[in-house]
Amino acid sequence: MEEKVEKLMRDAVAEFNADRPSDQQLNDDTLTPLIGKSTLLDSLDLVRLIVAVEEQIQDTLDIRLTLADERAMSESSSPFRTLGSLQDYILQRLSEQDDG
Repeated sequence: MEEKVEKLMRDAVAEFNADRPSDQQLNDDTLTPLIGKSTLLDSLDLVRLIVAVEEQIQDTLDIRLTLADERAMSESSSPFRTLGSLQDYILQRLSEQDDG
């Protein structure tokens, strides 16, 4: 499952980057910051990226998953810090669905 999630994350970033100028392209590395001072994203960009990831999950895995929900906002460490933390959060949520 990890490889599928890695690929869908790369695909979501590529989709997100399609409409951005070359100097504003988001790197698909897991260390890429999504929030904070060193990110290229504003709040609307972050929402657009999250929607792109949710759509990739739906299209690739046929699973409807809402990432920006109350649970994500109540985490002690935001799942939206980096692409890697978002990927880990997705894997955790998918694992819980499999268990439940």
